[in-house]
Amino acid sequence: PEQPGLPHLGDAPLARSLCRVNRVVRPPTAFGVGRTERFHRLQAAARSTGRHPGTLRLLVTIGLLTSLAACQTVGRQAEEAAGVGRASAAGTSRPADSNTTQAVTSTTAAPPLDVTFSPPPGGTDVRPDAPISAAATGGRITSMSVTSAAGPLEGTYSDTTFTPARPLDFGATYTVTVTVAADRGDARETRLANFTTLPAPPTTGTVDIYPAEGDTVGIGMPIMISFSSAVPKEQRVTIVRWFTVTSTPTVEGAWRWISDTQMDWRPRYYWPGQTEVTVTADLAGRTIGDEWFTGSVVQHFRTGEAHKVTIDAATHQMVAYVNGEPVRSMPISTGRDAYPTASGTDLIMEKHDIFEMDSTSVGITGSDAYLVTVRSAQRLTNSGTFLHAAPWNGQLGSANISHGCVNASNEDASWMMDFTYIGDPVEIGNTAEQVQPYNGWGHWNIPFDEWANSA
Repeated sequence: PEQPGLPHLGDAPLARSLCRVNRVVRPPTAFGVGRTERFHRLQAAARSTGRHPGTLRLLVTIGLLTSLAACQTVGRQAEEAAGVGRASAAGTSRPADSNTTQAVTSTTAAPPLDVTFSPPPGGTDVRPDAPISAAATGGRITSMSVTSAAGPLEGTYSDTTFTPARPLDFGATYTVTVTVAADRGDARETRLANFTTLPAPPTTGTVDIYPAEGDTVGIGMPIMISFSSAVPKEQRVTIVRWFTVTSTPTVEGAWRWISDTQMDWRPRYYWPGQTEVTVTADLAGRTIGDEWFTGSVVQHFRTGEAHKVTIDAATHQMVAYVNGEPVRSMPISTGRDAYPTASGTDLIMEKHDIFEMDSTSVGITGSDAYLVTVRSAQRLTNSGTFLHAAPWNGQLGSANISHGCVNASNEDASWMMDFTYIGDPVEIGNTAEQVQPYNGWGHWNIPFDEWANSA
């Protein structure tokens, strides 16, 4: 127990003094002169109270130990505070010892590599025109390919999507293969996914291409594509890209929508004679409206010799040309004033050895009506303009007295039947009326720049 007047050994100055030298209790001489004198005074006080020196040593020892424990606690707290300050100022932490807690720097673990496929793995009844894509987490896709039982598909990979060069087949199984590189480290993995397309289309469409396979046609012949149902306007620009025209020699041309079920292609100028033409319709696996197409079409035709026919209503003459050279001139008679033959460029659309003409079909009735069977008839327009034999017309070469057709002799009309190809141009001039572009195959009555820039 402490005695009155006896300095407390846990006194802060003494405690701090005791712990200044590496926290080890040393002989009094190590405390300095002032503190040594205080120690001697303690001894003197003990003697004056009658305490045994051993008792004093015990008290001193207890006091020193108590002070040392307090010193260690205070010192550790001060050092930790100083350490935190240094770590905060310097951006580093002090090495940990048995009496301190070291700060642990944590990092977020990289997510595991994973790939999401579309169509999903094991997918069935996939549309042949469905996009094929893959997205990675924890890494990036470095390559992507698609294969079928027939082998790798041609196509391009860009921005997580594989675009086949042509639509997929119906009822076929495809394997998508991607290579993935990890975001961290050098890890690479290959992932696979299979899917199967629709077994058959719910509704099929058809397309007709004219000229037909193997045809030989005239140099004015357009290429006409007819669809089995109306084509939505929003699809038309895309559908044009499914069709290509190639030729030898190469010929410039363009597509134009004629109606909601037909689009046609014509050259800028007449085809050269003896041109080989290929029309490709890349339709397999594609849809137009609600209709699917199960196959593509490749069709070939050629042009014959470069034929052209001119008809001059003012001179009543018809001239046939081959490769730009006239080969035959023939007297003709065109439409009278009440039924003028239309000027412009027509094409030979049909050829008939014998053809029955009924005027009521084109609105001619009454005293001008007729019903007649003619020979060597070649159609020029939808409205009923024909080039045909008219042995009853006694003013061939001198007057225009027909109901709008081009009349010729039996001999000349027969010669023309042998001469022309379907699609040969017939250029008519010097009449009071102009043929309408869509009255038959009047494609050449539209300037090419206007033709090519239609919506």
